[in-house]
Amino acid sequence: MLVEVVEDYLRVKALERSKEKPNPFRASSLGRCTRESCFDLLGLPGKPLQPRRMMTFEHGNLIHDYLADLFKRALGWKFVDGLDFQDNFFELDGVKISYHLDGAYQHYCEVCKKDEIAIVEFKGLANRGFDMARRGEIDHTYLCQAWGYQQGTSFNPIIMVPFRKETAHFATIVFDRHAPEKIVTQRLTGDPIALATEDPLLVTEIRTPFDPSVEKYVRERIKWLTLYDKLQRNDALGDLPMRVTHYVPGVEAVEDEVVKVQGGGKALMRQAELMADGVMAARDMSSKGSWYTIPTGRKILGFPCSYCAHMDRCFPTAKMEMDKDRSIWIVP
Repeated sequence: MLVEVVEDYLRVKALERSKEKPNPFRASSLGRCTRESCFDLLGLPGKPLQPRRMMTFEHGNLIHDYLADLFKRALGWKFVDGLDFQDNFFELDGVKISYHLDGAYQHYCEVCKKDEIAIVEFKGLANRGFDMARRGEIDHTYLCQAWGYQQGTSFNPIIMVPFRKETAHFATIVFDRHAPEKIVTQRLTGDPIALATEDPLLVTEIRTPFDPSVEKYVRERIKWLTLYDKLQRNDALGDLPMRVTHYVPGVEAVEDEVVKVQGGGKALMRQAELMADGVMAARDMSSKGSWYTIPTGRKILGFPCSYCAHMDRCFPTAKMEMDKDRSIWIVP
């Protein structure tokens, strides 16, 4: 009875949240799906989050506040918590892009021989996102956000601080105007035994120049959003939602469904089961080390589409199935 009351409360908050009209012209949104942001811009409500996912967002906010306080205590006067800043903005293609810093700190730059102000952005991540950072891969949304800061401000460097919630590990992604190339440094070479023995906080550092390859994406996104901003001011919605779905480019993360099995014997048994069920694509099984990948021949929604509140608008025929305790969306 006690938890049910909390669930009901979170459902109400999720419904209220789904009706909010977020500002898509923000630095942190520069890499998001353009179509998703157009739906938000038009004030079309997304599907409300379930209570557990609302709890995940609340958890992320608590971690964010804790990290800002922790860095403030560690760095002292050199670090300023983002709560002490107001919203600010810079311009891209004549459009105001707002931003709110998580934190900033003063440091001495050995290259330019003067003090600089660095931006700090905290990123609370689950295993999937953090594992990308550990491998030296930088998320598209981070690349776009950092590029926007490079174009619109004089801050340097821009430091993204991914934090793995499950294990309290850090990675850092340092976008530096003075960096000649991307360098990935894995602490203790990423060896799990060494990491467990030494137990460091920081496991990977990525130091990189800003990525110009995202410029086209960001500028095109701003053009689409500017267009629909003008249209929604002069149109009582009308057929605008249909126009968004048909014309505005979206992520559309549709991927092949595969079953992954560790061990050759188990993989052969699973392959035989799938083929007995008529899944002929399973005969194209492949292996990498002790892991075997078995295709099912079906298409499923991947991240971020499988988590998007506007999924039904882009994929109205997708059907949800359960794979043990994990939900998957099948695309016909």
